[in-house]
Amino acid sequence: FFGRGAIQTSWNYNYIDVSLALTGSADTFCTDPDLIATNESYAWGAAIYFWMSHVKNGKTSHDSVLTDASFGGTVDNINGGLECPASAGYFTDA
Repeated sequence: FFGRGAIQTSWNYNYIDVSLALTGSADTFCTDPDLIATNESYAWGAAIYFWMSHVKNGKTSHDSVLTDASFGGTVDNINGGLECPASAGYFTDA
């Protein structure tokens, strides 16, 4: 499951979560993952769902912006430390 949509939904467990949230069925996006790439409502809905609900280090991306004014915290939340390894502390300096 490669990245699709406005915030590049990837990994099967994220497709299952967003599918449940947007369609009520865990199977919708697992059966047809291109719906997130080809349907604007699903592309942006998946992005907003992830932005508002995915928690890392006790915060969502939304929380990182509102409470810490931390763009770096959002990058860490979205990309799991692939771009700015949290262990190196880079996301706090972004």
